[in-house]
Amino acid sequence: MLEKTLMDILSQRLTNAAQRVRGMRSNASLSDLDFALAGICRVLSKSRSGREWLQCDTLFEICRSTFFDALQSTRRRDVMDHLARRFTADLTEIMKAEGVDFLSDIPKLADVKVLAVDGHEIEHPQHADKNNKGRCTTVAMIYQMDLHTGLSLPFARAGKDGLKAHEWPAFKRKLAVQIKERKHHTPLFYVLDRAYIDTSFWDAMRKKNVFMASRFKENMKPVVKEPVPFDRADPRNQGVSGCFLISFESGGMAYLIEYIDPETQTEYKFITTATQLQPGEIAWLYFCRWRIEKTFDTFENDLEEDKAWATGNTAQLQQACFISMTGNFLRYIEQVLDRHHGLSDEKVVRKYRRQLDQRETAARQKGGSLSPFMDAGRRMAKLSLQYIRCFRKHFFGKSPPQVYLSEFGEALRAYL
Repeated sequence: MLEKTLMDILSQRLTNAAQRVRGMRSNASLSDLDFALAGICRVLSKSRSGREWLQCDTLFEICRSTFFDALQSTRRRDVMDHLARRFTADLTEIMKAEGVDFLSDIPKLADVKVLAVDGHEIEHPQHADKNNKGRCTTVAMIYQMDLHTGLSLPFARAGKDGLKAHEWPAFKRKLAVQIKERKHHTPLFYVLDRAYIDTSFWDAMRKKNVFMASRFKENMKPVVKEPVPFDRADPRNQGVSGCFLISFESGGMAYLIEYIDPETQTEYKFITTATQLQPGEIAWLYFCRWRIEKTFDTFENDLEEDKAWATGNTAQLQQACFISMTGNFLRYIEQVLDRHHGLSDEKVVRKYRRQLDQRETAARQKGGSLSPFMDAGRRMAKLSLQYIRCFRKHFFGKSPPQVYLSEFGEALRAYL
């Protein structure tokens, strides 16, 4: 239940998370907790620069040098990284306890950590270092999204100012850390873009209870392709035309799934190292990966975080932490509104259901049908801009619950 202002709820969640983060300090000028809250407030603000935000902000009295020095602090970077992960873990625990699971259609994944991972680029900061051609490069950050809850975290920085780099080496370094830090040998399942495919690497990862699913690349030339039986009568396998065990001359084995979308008749090929799922479930998992692209759209367009705040990986990693915590808190409040106050984003659900009806009619006319996994009620919808605007208004206005719950109801029922 929402019984406090949105600002107070966020402050309490941050305080609870901070109690389990080592190295938190209460600096006289700017404590780590205030710095985290300030960073989230900057993401939520409409200010287009740090100077504008510091000049117009009425919640904090922070000197320009204090805030920007904190962004360049490696100690603060480590603390903010741990705080973001603890804060997100707490929200994940709460949401799962309340039955939030956008992968509930695949029961075998209930106790598996399923992460979509992809890179996202934003504009370079004003004073970024230039490359050897005298040009500034974009800031590339790899993010992960928990497909059970829709909550995200920065995964790793790819490259640095003035230098572009492939995401694969940065991904492997961070993956090694995640494997080491996980508890009780919990299975990890990564749903990835084709840029992250290395068959021998992922085949070896199976021994560590780590699996992946991605799109098959046409330039991959397996030397062995053996058919694997699957239940064609299972509705979950609708659209699956073939499943094969494949191996490569360079090493590594995997499963190839050939799939024809029953709605559009588009052909897809997927590759996975997982054996515990139906091939149709693997295909659906990959389509779920696109949810992280919707989150990037929220970050860049709705929250207007399309430019780095400062130069250097330290500052940019902290900015990514603040962006993720903001998006996660928005998602959390959306679920609380739905489950405890009956305020779901009805306008978005109605619109999607109309689209599904139209798509179903069009598919049937062509002799096809929608995927059995399509369900508007269990869909993880993109956060609507109208919801975010309403949230901003009452977050910064410190409105009491009786005020903001009423206006959330109006914002979620219809387009204003």
